[in-house]
Amino acid sequence: MLFPKLLPKGTSTTWYLLYSQRVLVKKYVNTRLLEMAHESHVGFAEYLKCLNEGQFYNFCSILPPNIDDDLKLEFVIDELLRVLSRGEETRDLTVKYFAQKSLVYLRQQELIVLIQKWIAEAADDNLSLEQGATYIAQWFQPMKIVTLSKIQQELDSLANLVKESLNTTSPKHPVLNNGALFTSEDVKELSWTTVECKQVIQAIESVFKPLFNNSFKKYFKPDNSYINLVLERRQGIPITLCLVVMCVARRLGVALEPVNFPQHFILRWKEFPLKQGIEQYRFIDAFNGSYNLNFETLIKGLSMQSAMVGPEHCDSCTNIQVLQRMLRNLISLGKEGQYKQGLNLLHHAVELYNLLIPDDVEKQVLSVKITLHHMINLPSAISKIQEIMAERPDLRDLLIHLQDECEKVLKQISKGHTPKRDPPKRRADNPQVVFSIGMVMKHRLFNYMCVIRGWDSTCKASEHWINQMGVDQCERGRHQPFYNVWVMDGSDRYAAEENLIFARKPRMIKHPEVGSLFESFNGRYYVPGRELQQDYPDDLQTTHEAITQFCEEGGEEDMEDDINVLDDDSGKFPNIISYKF
Repeated sequence: MLFPKLLPKGTSTTWYLLYSQRVLVKKYVNTRLLEMAHESHVGFAEYLKCLNEGQFYNFCSILPPNIDDDLKLEFVIDELLRVLSRGEETRDLTVKYFAQKSLVYLRQQELIVLIQKWIAEAADDNLSLEQGATYIAQWFQPMKIVTLSKIQQELDSLANLVKESLNTTSPKHPVLNNGALFTSEDVKELSWTTVECKQVIQAIESVFKPLFNNSFKKYFKPDNSYINLVLERRQGIPITLCLVVMCVARRLGVALEPVNFPQHFILRWKEFPLKQGIEQYRFIDAFNGSYNLNFETLIKGLSMQSAMVGPEHCDSCTNIQVLQRMLRNLISLGKEGQYKQGLNLLHHAVELYNLLIPDDVEKQVLSVKITLHHMINLPSAISKIQEIMAERPDLRDLLIHLQDECEKVLKQISKGHTPKRDPPKRRADNPQVVFSIGMVMKHRLFNYMCVIRGWDSTCKASEHWINQMGVDQCERGRHQPFYNVWVMDGSDRYAAEENLIFARKPRMIKHPEVGSLFESFNGRYYVPGRELQQDYPDDLQTTHEAITQFCEEGGEEDMEDDINVLDDDSGKFPNIISYKF
């Protein structure tokens, strides 16, 4: 797929030259991925990202000069996608982990250029909703290829289904005389009579109601905001369903207007142009399957008090306001912290929001706070703080505090950026430690499943944490081994040895950081990567021998069934998140 795109007709570049460059990029990319693992483990990556995240994901700058500059990024992204798609899910975890991190960064850098150009070339509110929704979907799904042409094909298919329905119910409708569909973005006004428009809307209703949101349960899920997944899974929240309905209607000559309704999202169209004010409009609530509402039935159907919602809430909104609300939904999901990598969702949503709506000071300040939390791009964050301070002196105290914190982190990390690692932990020096790196365990009290990524011979947590968690109330107290574990729900915990038991049916732990330390999962335990093996040089053998003996002695039959408190499909954290040992 890559080469036909990069080698158009008439080019002087040969296939051999293109292929040889691509092979060379493969070598450099895979070497850099292994270097990333080492730099991360010894703390050097933290230093690079703190100054400039791009210095860590510096693939293009390390490529030899004979690689075409215009093709470097294309080649790197193509190789990262290849790395992520190769082999089994259980293998090459470390390389895939850093490939995924790199791909997120590079794809978003690529998208920033495209989005900035798209905004600059659009006049006023001439931003395409279909293009904007596609950019949002691609931004949050860097491992996928989401193209406008594919989205348009899906919308065209839905429009043709509606035409088939219309041919049955209203065979004389003029839209059936058109061989081709309307170009969605060109339809700004109604192309037909009121009766003909209503026939199109009724046909849309007959197609969409049985097709979308059957058994819809997971309202608060980021996937419902991505148009490619909404079209693929036929599941969506009000704003994305309305977006799909609006795009399909325009292909059939009916211009529906988006309405930024309180706590909901709806569409409207002018069914009674001779009437006044709100009485002119019919409303569509695509999420609830209502396609013929007046203002009163709309309010009643949503169980809202008319005193709280007035006709002014039913004004149409601009395309940029639609995209803005989509991103605000994702920002809210990230803030609520109910999902794996909720902070990453918040981070990416805020960055894209600021790209589309650069004058929102509240979101700019939020971006600085997130950047400080992640300890990335701090010099850039300080510059942004100074820009905001010049425009908003009323925020001076908050901004000065944020700037001081950024400078403090920069100073600390600049002092200690020399790569270093702690002395290795040997089993002979710690005979009291029973479990080892890579074992998949279950917590006796809270039933969560986890993988051991580190251990201490006794509890090394702060006195405050020990008292807060009641560690001394454990049977063996603080003077027993404690284990750093990664949990299926995405959390990082410190568990007492007495509370851990072997998992009866080990499974892959879907924690986002597992690949940073472990190379593979063999079905019984995790195999540590090279860096982790250097820290715990005896643990791989200990893990293998202990798990083998456990299985040979029939331990799998004797142990109780594992209970996984996390509903993997929901993405939500369980209620035990507050417990850490």
